[in-house]
Amino acid sequence: MGNWFGTVVGVIVGVPVGIALSKLQQKAQADEERAREQAVKRERQTSTNHRVYDELQNNLALVNYLAGVLSKSPSARLDLWNWAERIASGMEFEAYRELDGLLLPEERGHYGAVLLAYYELRRLTSRIREAAVAHDFLIGYSANENEANVQLAQAKAHAGIVQSEVASALDRLKNMN
Repeated sequence: MGNWFGTVVGVIVGVPVGIALSKLQQKAQADEERAREQAVKRERQTSTNHRVYDELQNNLALVNYLAGVLSKSPSARLDLWNWAERIASGMEFEAYRELDGLLLPEERGHYGAVLLAYYELRRLTSRIREAAVAHDFLIGYSANENEANVQLAQAKAHAGIVQSEVASALDRLKNMN
């Protein structure tokens, strides 16, 4: 009778304890896996931030060079636009694309300055390409030198805005790391 009673008590107490221990072990494993995944994501995010920082520094150097080129002439010229177009074509967006793919919607707010800087870099690149084509048309077909010069003034002003936005994004990224 003593053995039977001991067995019944052992089963009654042992099974729930065993189930509870199993659940605790599964929870601990899940927490460990989540922590590993978060560590990998943080490491990848940090690496991507560094790449974006380097890419923005390179793009800022190109924008500074572009601003210098645009200020070399008081009037729009075809060779000036060709030179500006080559500089603008050197801008890089690869690290940004990687960052954009990593960000969750709730994380985008933290990267507002970076997103704005890349938006402005793209706009500047487009403006330069459009201005080069417009210059051909304005000078070649309509002989409207004034409007061609307005394109140059707008491109100079936009380059100044982009310089400011990229510098702000670089400061923001530096503070994030």
